[in-house]
Amino acid sequence: MQYWTIVNKVKVGPMNAAQLIAYGINPNSLVWCQGMAQWTQACRVPELMPYFRSAAQPVNNFRPCPSTYFPWAIVTTLLCCFPAGIVALIYSTMVESRYSRGDYYGSVKASETALLWCIIALVLGLVSWPFALFFNFPANYYLF
Repeated sequence: MQYWTIVNKVKVGPMNAAQLIAYGINPNSLVWCQGMAQWTQACRVPELMPYFRSAAQPVNNFRPCPSTYFPWAIVTTLLCCFPAGIVALIYSTMVESRYSRGDYYGSVKASETALLWCIIALVLGLVSWPFALFFNFPANYYLF
């Protein structure tokens, strides 16, 4: 079957399915062939579906999304150590985006890194709070 596509507002074709894919169309590219009523996205054309199946497949349902540790990142940012907490927030937001793209191992790595930075922020906060209280405590409250 011969297809036409639109590239830079110019109709290109006729091409067969393999030529279309080699031309670099994506699943959202508009294509048309004899017998179609209107231009259609390439991922919706039955003959072209196998070329885009991997892009349309859902993420592996056997593995749940790793924990984002987002609430812990917020708490450690506000109460413990702001700079380390910001890094934890950045990595916690990367978890779901990588998982939704199908990068399961990348999402696991981002989750582990977010947890690590939450722990670092917590430790830095616990170490720094006594010093902050000691040096900012008014002198007349010491009971020597």
